[in-house]
Amino acid sequence: MMVVSLRCNLVFTCLLIIFIETLDSRLFDVEYAELYHDIHAVGSFRDGGVYYLFHATSDKARLIMYGQTFLYSSFSYGNTINDIYVEKFRRSDEEIIGITICSQFSFNRFVKMYFCLLDGNWFPTTSEDKNSFVGGPLNLQMDMERWEVHPIIDARIIMRGNAAILYYIGNEQPDNRESTRSQLWADDGNFLISPIYNFEKISRLSGDLPSSLIAPITSFYQNLNENTMTITLDKTGNREYVLKVVHANTKCGQSRNIITDLPKIGVNAPNLVANRSQNIVIDIAEAYFQPSNMVIFCRFKRGGWTYYQHSILPIHEVNDMDIKVIDSDTHTVIYHNTDDEFITYIEVFFHRRTKMRYVVVNIKRLVEPGIDTLNIYEFKSGTTQQYVKVEPTNVRYVQEILCTIYNDSRA
Repeated sequence: MMVVSLRCNLVFTCLLIIFIETLDSRLFDVEYAELYHDIHAVGSFRDGGVYYLFHATSDKARLIMYGQTFLYSSFSYGNTINDIYVEKFRRSDEEIIGITICSQFSFNRFVKMYFCLLDGNWFPTTSEDKNSFVGGPLNLQMDMERWEVHPIIDARIIMRGNAAILYYIGNEQPDNRESTRSQLWADDGNFLISPIYNFEKISRLSGDLPSSLIAPITSFYQNLNENTMTITLDKTGNREYVLKVVHANTKCGQSRNIITDLPKIGVNAPNLVANRSQNIVIDIAEAYFQPSNMVIFCRFKRGGWTYYQHSILPIHEVNDMDIKVIDSDTHTVIYHNTDDEFITYIEVFFHRRTKMRYVVVNIKRLVEPGIDTLNIYEFKSGTTQQYVKVEPTNVRYVQEILCTIYNDSRA
């Protein structure tokens, strides 16, 4: 009898171990999900908030836990295989988890739930509380070299001279197609596409950090033949803005604004800088945290240089814009526009080998908007780090700098 009992206990123990291992393989732990699961999408939101989206299926994620806390079980669905999307919203020690379960065949049928962390415990919460926690638009990263994007980003083919793929935020417009998953987030949050990585082929080949485009984008498409990208922006309706990607081999001394649209110049007399309502700070040290009325091209490879451009969108009248250019790393105000001018765009050049750095401020006069001027600032890293203006009287030195930074092909 003792032998039979030992054998029964051994069989029971083996079955228990198999059950636990099977269950463990179907357990999705949200606490450390970004370490152990493939991240489907990444984003950011106000005040340093970070967003992750994970995708699983109910046959692979039977239990969803946060550490030791149970959040959701798919056992009630039996053998039906459903898609599961797990969202993680985190800012400092605060966190909200979203779980969406939907049929793989009809995305109009789904269940969504949110949980918030309060005093070390998880409690159910609402979509409204989640949106309040995010506190504004959620910026979704998009990599043009990855086929996976957030399901809220829809795509369709359009004809604009040539066929192009239009990518757009799909949750704010009705769409009855059974194939789109963006409706899982219908009226649930404000999403933007930013930054967009690897959209420019020349920098893409360098093997270094990818180039990127930063703006409050709601849709975009590329015309590769013309080297342009057309975008629409948050809170500007369906108006399209055309961006011209800077070529690799620009002529000596040639500069060009990436925004092809003309600035909005008011008919009234310019306001004094102190009375202008649009106060814009361009921080060349913090490219990813900028005002919403700007487009930023980051990390373009141009010979031995890494190139950045901060360009003002033609949304507001320029004679009502007060623009200051700073470097928060060195606590320096590089330039502040005067009463009779406006800044169109800023260029930053950093040489990867010599570490030389230049900032070029492109300016137009309000009284003669067709006339372009520019100020060049050279970074000096001696005992005190500062930006020194290259005086226009030193014509030869200015020409040498322009030839170097606009036409240098050295690696």
